[in-house]
Amino acid sequence: MTPKKKMPAKESGIGRIESINPLDSTIYPWSLSNLRPQPAEEWDQMFKFMHISEEEFSAMRATVEVLLKNSQQFVIDNYLYLAQFPETAAILGWESGVDEKHLEERRRFFAIWVARLLGQDFSHDLAEYLFLAGQYHAGHGPRKTHVPALYVNGAVSHTLSYFAHVLSREIPAEPNNSIALAGWGKVLSVHLQLMLSGYHSAIALMDGDLAIPVRLFSKIRAILKRADLIINVPSGSNITLLLTRFFDYFPKIRGLALDVEWVSHEINDTVGNPWVHVTGQYLPKPGWRILINGFDINYLPPEKRVLNSGDSVDIFPPGR
Repeated sequence: MTPKKKMPAKESGIGRIESINPLDSTIYPWSLSNLRPQPAEEWDQMFKFMHISEEEFSAMRATVEVLLKNSQQFVIDNYLYLAQFPETAAILGWESGVDEKHLEERRRFFAIWVARLLGQDFSHDLAEYLFLAGQYHAGHGPRKTHVPALYVNGAVSHTLSYFAHVLSREIPAEPNNSIALAGWGKVLSVHLQLMLSGYHSAIALMDGDLAIPVRLFSKIRAILKRADLIINVPSGSNITLLLTRFFDYFPKIRGLALDVEWVSHEINDTVGNPWVHVTGQYLPKPGWRILINGFDINYLPPEKRVLNSGDSVDIFPPGR
């Protein structure tokens, strides 16, 4: 019999297939160490830092009725301004006139946000809502409209300015207007931070020359309501960068997939004094599998976890 011609091994982004020993059962643990705080954690920490006083809360509550009375006009005026300002009109695709359906969608979102703001909603649900709104502004919403962070910042500043004008016009003799505005300013800064966190998590997915397809399986498909996505990373990045971006973008599944261990180490300040620095190490929970081109990264040494053109990643949770 004529011996079969040996076919050359197919190149893989993680090195040649023959360089991986299928009998090697060595486990190479992996972890993530640079995950951003989850929306609820950032929300709580920001409010703790801003420290809205009871005097500010009381003054804010005294302004709610007059601000609510003017809120509908505020929503209308906000979008009239966006439609008239050339750059934002171009971003929204309204250079030749306002798309009424699009305008209705945006007014609805803005009206809900204003209602929750004036209702002094401090729930974690609102933190997650604002995080998602930030991702939508980065072009990850249904219409794929990217509103640069410049205008996200500006819109929040316009809100506080509008509040100041309303209070000056409607209740000019109220002595606590300035205290109320101080409180509203603090709340708005927290809202802005959550929106920017979501915004930057979305921008990160598009940063890099490699577009890596990521497929999702089992229960995370149902939770995230999607089966796949594309995550960009720079050429030569380790899989941990892609996973960091994935879990920063989808913080709601972090608790399902990862356990956290707190690790302390000493660092010196600028004059040499030692300080204890505590960081979180996020480890995969049992049963979670991450595959690069079909290879479980638990069995790949770190140098084989480098991503290259043509690679794909699969994420499998345990169970079905």
